[in-house]
Amino acid sequence: MQEIVGELCEWLTPRSVSLVEACSAPEDLIGSPFADQDGDKMWDKYLALLHSTKDVFSRVPYYQDILDGMSME
Repeated sequence: MQEIVGELCEWLTPRSVSLVEACSAPEDLIGSPFADQDGDKMWDKYLALLHSTKDVFSRVPYYQDILDGMSME
């Protein structure tokens, strides 16, 4: 059984990677820093996007309720 799975993975892997590369949209189209084909400064772009989003570091409104519930246990 392991041999069959190994052969299937060997056959499937190059085809899957090619399919993903062919179907992936460019960064400009979807606005995701992870879509950069070269991976150029991907994390810098991600952090810039994160830091420019409104209230990204705010806590959710029910944060205090969670803390209160934890202290009762």
